[in-house]
Amino acid sequence: MGPQWRGTGLAEASCRAALAWLGTTREVTVVEAIVDPDNHASLALANRLGFHDAGSISKHQPDTGDSVQRRRLALEF
Repeated sequence: MGPQWRGTGLAEASCRAALAWLGTTREVTVVEAIVDPDNHASLALANRLGFHDAGSISKHQPDTGDSVQRRRLALEF
């Protein structure tokens, strides 16, 4: 979300709508979210939505060659 939309509830409403839609199909059993561990707002949102910690992953940044740690969160239907 752009800075002008932060704190408006738009991200949460969008995520809830997408998860509700995904929950209507039997093919989807797990939804994963990959979040920067310093992004406290996204981590809090995932927690409110019922995601649980599923460990961390290392993501390669092709532009810099760096390896960046991300939190892996999962929600099971």
